[in-house]
Amino acid sequence: MFSFSLRSLFYLSLLGFSFDAYAQVKNSLTWSDSVRLLLKDNPDYYSSLKTLQSVQMQESVDFADRLPQLSGTFSVNKETSLRGGTQSFRGESYSAGLNLSQSLFTGGRITNSIERSEFLTMAQAKQHQLVLVELEYELTRRFQNLIYAQELVGLSQTIVQRRRDNVDLLRLRFESGLEDKGSLLLSQANYAQAQYNYKESQDLLSLSQTHMAEILGVSDYRQLEVIGVNQNIDIDEEYQVIGSEIDFYELVKDLPAYQRSLYQLEASKKNMAIAKSRYFPQLNLSASLNSTGDDFFPDDTGRFQAGLSVSVPLFSGGRDYYRHQISVKEYRAGKLDHRSRKLSLISDVEQAYRNLKQSYKMVDLEDRFLQAAELRADIARSKYTNGLLSFEEWDRIETEYINRQVSALRVRRDQVFSIAQWRRILGVHHFNSYMENKAI
Repeated sequence: MFSFSLRSLFYLSLLGFSFDAYAQVKNSLTWSDSVRLLLKDNPDYYSSLKTLQSVQMQESVDFADRLPQLSGTFSVNKETSLRGGTQSFRGESYSAGLNLSQSLFTGGRITNSIERSEFLTMAQAKQHQLVLVELEYELTRRFQNLIYAQELVGLSQTIVQRRRDNVDLLRLRFESGLEDKGSLLLSQANYAQAQYNYKESQDLLSLSQTHMAEILGVSDYRQLEVIGVNQNIDIDEEYQVIGSEIDFYELVKDLPAYQRSLYQLEASKKNMAIAKSRYFPQLNLSASLNSTGDDFFPDDTGRFQAGLSVSVPLFSGGRDYYRHQISVKEYRAGKLDHRSRKLSLISDVEQAYRNLKQSYKMVDLEDRFLQAAELRADIARSKYTNGLLSFEEWDRIETEYINRQVSALRVRRDQVFSIAQWRRILGVHHFNSYMENKAI
């Protein structure tokens, strides 16, 4: 009697074992290996990181406007005279000086520029976090798809063997006059279908290997396999989530996507204040110390000057007015975008949560159906062999068991997808431990 427990297969997979058909594969990757390969030269990650560093530097640029500006000057003057067509050298003089300037009042331009840079930096930090979240989500899907394809190939092999055994059994019963020709032909058709499904599973495996190699930047995908499990997915931990009540309106406020939108809106508000500051007078303090003499670096007593200057904008051809109006309209548009983004996130979070809960229910249901189908298949085979069950009834039970095996694989894969999508919406990733000093 032949029987196959898919539940046992899952337990083996969770322990990190793989099918014998893949035991000799050279390019075996764990989840940790995959993450390190992904982050090694990923253009999206490094582009986002460099952009964040650039925005952080802009903070220093804007803060520099608040500090005193000190500059030095040095000049050499040579004096000649021309008499009777003859040029004669009369002497040279040197001058040197220090100039100091300090902005005292700019209508809030400097303060608002610094605060705008801070908001833009926080927004870009959230964007960088979302880039990592998206990379982990995509890697999770491809890693799990490859696990699914590998397990499906192994399962398809056992189904082919099971259908072959059924054909052998039907042939013996047909030759003994206990079964009709139609039943034998149907059994042979089921065997051919199983062989076709096995070929399809191999094609799916090849495609999954290609997709995995693409995201990892690996050129040789033909012998690529993954081993173990998705270490960033804790099914038991996520199960605790679905048993709790969630306020989606409050949860959204903690999401990186929402916070990025909020910081961008605040930056837009500061930009509006910067544009408005051009209407105000500008007050500056300046001081200079200059010295001249005939020696290289003159040591004569210097001349010191200091003063206050006030610049009042009177007419700029409408430039300042239109700049302010542009910033106002951009801020109003940003408020509408932020509100729309918030509503969209609330919907996305709730949908992801519902899908997560449903995935656990589906896995539980499939486990129950699989357990029942496996036991019924064993009993039905025994009954049919002893002539206590018709071929039609046995074939129906046998086919249902095989379909449940495939369905259980698919549902468990989809459960991981649902968990990954939930974490994606929350903006959570586990890449920091792999990034060493690259983490922000």
